[in-house]
Amino acid sequence: MGIFFQSKHKILPLLNGMIDIHNHVLPGIDDGASTLSDSIHMLKEYDRLGITGVVASPHVMESTYPNTPTTIQDALGTLKAALVKEQLNVTLQGAAAEYMLDTTFKQLLCEDTILPITTKHLLVEMSYLQPPLNIEEHIFTIKHKGYTPILAHPERYTFLQKDTDYQQFIDLGCMFQLNLLSLTSHYGTHVQKKAFTLLKNGQYQFVGTDAHHTNHLQKIGQIKVTKKQYTQLAQLIANTTSLFDSSLKDTRV
Repeated sequence: MGIFFQSKHKILPLLNGMIDIHNHVLPGIDDGASTLSDSIHMLKEYDRLGITGVVASPHVMESTYPNTPTTIQDALGTLKAALVKEQLNVTLQGAAAEYMLDTTFKQLLCEDTILPITTKHLLVEMSYLQPPLNIEEHIFTIKHKGYTPILAHPERYTFLQKDTDYQQFIDLGCMFQLNLLSLTSHYGTHVQKKAFTLLKNGQYQFVGTDAHHTNHLQKIGQIKVTKKQYTQLAQLIANTTSLFDSSLKDTRV
């Protein structure tokens, strides 16, 4: 049976109990939520989807978003204080960051002025157009500091096209994080196609929303996939949540 004639299943049940490790929910410090009100609306949408944990991960880019542990923790504190007034089943698990592999990254890493996802995992990204010239050095330094690099949304990098391109990063020691929105045409059909190929090949280890706005989360709640893809996503969500919680999800549809 062709893929276009296979029955599709909403991924919404899989989101119940999920912990999101990639998002831009903190107010006013990157291109995500602009205001505290925006952040609260995003958290209400997380709650509606059944996502129970959020690890805030704003951008850290040398000139565009020069965030520090202090600016990130301050924004987290502000949001946590406002969240007390809301009756939601979603928890702010803590603060991390999505680090651009730019010219200041190595200094931040060597000075230990970083916020990893866990004590062993660091979320990183690259320019969409070309990799850093010293990518091997960046990854070596990350690993030398005791972290495993999680490369955010590998499906979105235009310079990664062939299986060998992705395998190069895997061989260097990277793990891959799928953006759920990439399973739609939100970023373009070329990104969607690569996302499904990487999913089929079993090259992802983790998943995140990369939500910047409430409408991103609303779109995620409408995603439908085949039964096989549903099972694959269930494992990725279980992998991600198990970074913080060992409970597993039901993969049945």
